[in-house]
Amino acid sequence: MPQFCTEGLGGIGQIKQVRLPAGVALPGATQPKPVVFPVRTCPEIAFIGYLRQTMDRNSGDRESDADPLTLFCPGLLQQLFEPQNQGVNVRHVSQSWICPAATTRVLHQQNDYDKLMAITQATLHPYRLRLKRPWITASGRIDWRQGWLLAIRDSAGITGWGDCAPLPEAGSESHQKGADSLAQFIRHLPGGEPDLFIGQQNDLPPAARCAVETAVLDLQARRHGISFTEQLGAGRQSCIAVNAACGDLLGGGQACADQAIASGFRIIKFKIGVADPAREIAILEAVARECGRKIAFRLDANGAWNLQQAIEFIGQLQGLNIESLEEPLMRSELDQFNQLQERCDFPLALDESLAHLDPAAALALTGARRWVLKPTVLGGPLAVMGWAGVAADAGTEVVVTSSLESVIGVAMCAQLAAALPPGPVHGLATGGWYVEDVAPVLEIDRGSLLLPQGPGLGHAPDMCWLAKQG
Repeated sequence: MPQFCTEGLGGIGQIKQVRLPAGVALPGATQPKPVVFPVRTCPEIAFIGYLRQTMDRNSGDRESDADPLTLFCPGLLQQLFEPQNQGVNVRHVSQSWICPAATTRVLHQQNDYDKLMAITQATLHPYRLRLKRPWITASGRIDWRQGWLLAIRDSAGITGWGDCAPLPEAGSESHQKGADSLAQFIRHLPGGEPDLFIGQQNDLPPAARCAVETAVLDLQARRHGISFTEQLGAGRQSCIAVNAACGDLLGGGQACADQAIASGFRIIKFKIGVADPAREIAILEAVARECGRKIAFRLDANGAWNLQQAIEFIGQLQGLNIESLEEPLMRSELDQFNQLQERCDFPLALDESLAHLDPAAALALTGARRWVLKPTVLGGPLAVMGWAGVAADAGTEVVVTSSLESVIGVAMCAQLAAALPPGPVHGLATGGWYVEDVAPVLEIDRGSLLLPQGPGLGHAPDMCWLAKQG
């Protein structure tokens, strides 16, 4: 019987090391080594397993150039190589690997293997969430968030969930375009196998694409009894570090900082560029005097300033415990980003500007020390993992943040953040901003967001609450 080994793909773009999902056992092989994937060639596909079939020959273990390259997404690998299916041999059918997870077909040379259960139903559930107080940024004011939860159900009765919550000011499509695109796309889901839809949503705008991809991955993970994080190829995690989300400084900066310290946060995030700079600096200084070095400030200007205004504001931050500053420059002046970074010791970060760039352009144009990755804006969890792979190669820090999605969207962001290298403090503590949500908010303890421990996202909406919204 052929043996299987893991190997890299040399000479195809930039490669990045990843891991197979926990628990995968390859027939006839020892514990699998890490595998690699070409993130620059295929930025929207991450954590894909690459297996090369090899034959044990009398002259020694040699690879046959004629043996096909087999490409599978992690969830499919886990299902194929469960102990009871060790005798199954598989081969690659499609010659295209531009979107490997989407073009995977499985043929069986031995032991017929049941096809993956098809999707039987896809439904959209609208929601509208009221904020406890306005979310004010340099881009505008938000009092309500609206979106659509996508539910896809398979023939076994398992349901996967995704959240489409467009935020145009952050770089996504409009609400109407997201809803229309999603409603049209999901008509093609029933009857198809979930794996076939991964990577096939390129015609969808980012928030709609994120919902489809999340729902499919959630369905796959629930089917396999693993977490969403494990479905992405990482090990199961219990929590991730997050910053406190305090909104704008004028909305009660000192009170929010006091509450954050009492709750165990070590970084609080404020929106700036909203009011007169002198007033915002005065509030920051007052908060800093009260808090001392107990807490660091993560600031977000949302593209409020030109270069000179940014230089002046940054000059007044001397002596404050600044963890980072996001989006200091308006998009028309991004080519001055490097010049601005040279003037400060703390990282400057790109966030919504990434919606208008690809990873290579983001590196070449700005040299930003940090990228803030929003799945809703970038097009889903796999796209974010592609960005994160490029960032790791370049030595660029990454954090994952929500786009004020429902708790279902935040749960996905949290599971995604847990699949990335540990260390960053992510921006996902937004659940407390809503009067009520589609399901109970995720628990945060001493600045750590506790990940749901069930299969898939580990969370599902309250269907009674959704019915009232309908």
